[in-house]
Amino acid sequence: MKSSLFERVCKVEGLPDFLTAPDTRRGFKGRVPGRIEPAPSDDPNSFHRCMRSVLIVGQCFSLMPIRGISGGEASSLRFRWFHWSLFYSSLVIFGCLFMLGVAVEKIFDKGFEFEDSSLFFMSMAIGANLLFIQLARNWPQLSLEWERAEVSMKHHGYPRNLAIKLKVYMVVILIGSTVEHLLANLKRALTSTRCTDGTLTDWMQYCFVTGYSQVFNYFSYSHWKGIALFLIHLVATYIWNYMDMFVIILSIALVERFRLISAKLRKVRGKRMPESFWKQTREDYNTLSYLCRNLDAAISKLVLLSFTSNIYFICLQLYNSIRPLNDPVDIVYFYYSFGYLLLRSVSVSLFAASIYDETKEPKAVLYSVPSESFNIEVQRFLQQVTFDDVVLTGLNFFSITRSLLLTVWS
Repeated sequence: MKSSLFERVCKVEGLPDFLTAPDTRRGFKGRVPGRIEPAPSDDPNSFHRCMRSVLIVGQCFSLMPIRGISGGEASSLRFRWFHWSLFYSSLVIFGCLFMLGVAVEKIFDKGFEFEDSSLFFMSMAIGANLLFIQLARNWPQLSLEWERAEVSMKHHGYPRNLAIKLKVYMVVILIGSTVEHLLANLKRALTSTRCTDGTLTDWMQYCFVTGYSQVFNYFSYSHWKGIALFLIHLVATYIWNYMDMFVIILSIALVERFRLISAKLRKVRGKRMPESFWKQTREDYNTLSYLCRNLDAAISKLVLLSFTSNIYFICLQLYNSIRPLNDPVDIVYFYYSFGYLLLRSVSVSLFAASIYDETKEPKAVLYSVPSESFNIEVQRFLQQVTFDDVVLTGLNFFSITRSLLLTVWS
């Protein structure tokens, strides 16, 4: 059978094979001629294996309701509407909706107060949960595309210690958020100890009534209601932190892939290399560029929500800093919470911006290609690196680069 005009043009232009195949985003289950089929990889640094622990932690917080996480290949991933994880997500969403409704009722009764973050916090938790459900529907296809990219770049190998790096960042963020949550509840627990007769039931009632007074002003108190509210707030707190952690981890995973190309290019800097070398390297770079665009299409809404929520809570903390702090617990909590929030926000920006930085690394090597080795493939590669911005965005409202961080701070 004769190949189509598009396929012949793609071969002339040197695009990766998987770009010439038909789109299979909706419901295709067979093999596509010309598409690189993923082979199972036992390497612990493959993307699917690295993301296992991240996805499992997400499901503990009602996020990423997908099946087949423990499978050896990305093809084992499935999204199902009827699954326990999606039922769990629905419970959390309804719980947050209830607390959001109470926050709205409070505004109607007493007016809006900027320092009361319940309205925005619960809206953020609901939005993040819905966006992660949307992402879970697209995650199997995205993981397959990432796996195909790894197969097409098998000659580069896998990033060293990527699995360990991702787990370290995940553990650090989870510990940081746990400490913040403990400090936020420490003063209430200490006050409850001083103001009650020492029984557990009285202690719990004091903690829950003072902590969720906006709810118990409208509803009668019972222990199960207090525990349910505590769990909803706890999960919402981890959702907020997990959202930032997820963007950081995906950015690291993609950057490490681009670094494999940069490391390969640095080894041949100033050397004479055949045209086939530059063609293959350009195709590898183009594969990752295509992957980055698909990743951005999948998570750009999450990125926008992450930046928006972080900026809001930074402003809220600055507003709270105006009030005098006399209690030692309040002082410790404020400085830790504010410092941790700033560190996490800056980390999201820097790690996401590192994708853009790494995609520009080949320029220095391409500029140093000897004149006798300069060819059309080098020219195409240089033009793509120079003029094509491979970057994560916040729903295309902004591109995440280092200059964005300076703009936000200013």
